[in-house]
Amino acid sequence: MILDEVTKRTLAKMEIALERACERLPRSFSNHEVRKTIAIKILERAKDGEASLEALTDAALTASATFSGTLPGGIDVTGAAHAKPLESK
Repeated sequence: MILDEVTKRTLAKMEIALERACERLPRSFSNHEVRKTIAIKILERAKDGEASLEALTDAALTASATFSGTLPGGIDVTGAAHAKPLESK
């Protein structure tokens, strides 16, 4: 189980990273397979010992960029862990 490999705190950070990345994707990419692929990249980064929110979010945003070519608005994924979530309209 995932909790055997990472702490609950790291799991919470992973969830935040996944949500940050998915919020930036066009709605057409909002599906289970895309989320699963991004989540796998986040988990890989965590298993490599990089469990900071910044590292996990960078992994998530990098993975999400593979679906859209570039992130909406030309968002640079480097250091994006500190980005604020986009507001819903």
